[in-house]
Amino acid sequence: MAPDGAADPCGPEHIRLARIAGHAAVLFHFEGQQPHTDTTGEALHDDEAAWREAIRLSRDVEHALRPSDSWTLSVFDGTEPGFVLAMVTRRFR
Repeated sequence: MAPDGAADPCGPEHIRLARIAGHAAVLFHFEGQQPHTDTTGEALHDDEAAWREAIRLSRDVEHALRPSDSWTLSVFDGTEPGFVLAMVTRRFR
């Protein structure tokens, strides 16, 4: 559960481990100014493929990042994240 009482978008209650083409579905959850919980997932062969997809997704959302924003992208292939990418910005003036 998130600190504000809302369901944690990366918590186990939101993880649906699906199988796509014989591979576990990799889920990509964003937290921050515009949260998104992936309920579909993608069939990826290994951690390297999941990492490349996470980097691609982070580039797709960088245009929405504003000063003093922060976001995280958690990559799941089960109930625990395999990777977490975090972007934090600070405004000094």
